[in-house]
Amino acid sequence: MTKMRAIYHKIRRTILSWFTLPRYAYIEKVKVPMKNWMMHQFTFGGAKLKLVYEEELVEEAKKFVRPGMLFFDIGAGIGDWSYIFASLGCEVYAYESDENLQKFIKKIVGRDNLPIKVFGEFKKFEGVMPGFAKIDVDGGEGNIIMNSLDALKESDVTLALEVRNETFYLIDELKKIGYREVKRFGDDNRVIFLKK
Repeated sequence: MTKMRAIYHKIRRTILSWFTLPRYAYIEKVKVPMKNWMMHQFTFGGAKLKLVYEEELVEEAKKFVRPGMLFFDIGAGIGDWSYIFASLGCEVYAYESDENLQKFIKKIVGRDNLPIKVFGEFKKFEGVMPGFAKIDVDGGEGNIIMNSLDALKESDVTLALEVRNETFYLIDELKKIGYREVKRFGDDNRVIFLKK
């Protein structure tokens, strides 16, 4: 009976491990939080991973960028958007508050010699306006957009934005200053906005 119980527990632990992601992974010898991404098949910085739920959004966003364009990745996470759009010839400003993720992005930048500047928090630069901005900061999108409305009104920045229930009002605010919704993705309301 004890042997059967041991086999049962081993099988149970194995099955549970298939469905439980670890809290952190070490990629390029940097401790990276796993909370917002899933491992899959995609080569990114020498590691295999892919943000499956953002694949369609990234493909749509590629239609709005061109080489030499300034791209803001606000809430850069592991830097997947930064890496992809720098590889397409954009100059990228990556904003990420998590220090481990900053280290990871910097390591990839150094290794692959990509035009990515990494910042710890969102900064406004006088006279610097991106052609495209991806904003995904786990609920802080409202503050960033509302504090940038005047600048957005005077520019032609294309936006990829996560809109949650508590920030749904941003759609109306952006429409007031001349933006239109191009396409909505996924269950969590990731939206691309374009100036009319």
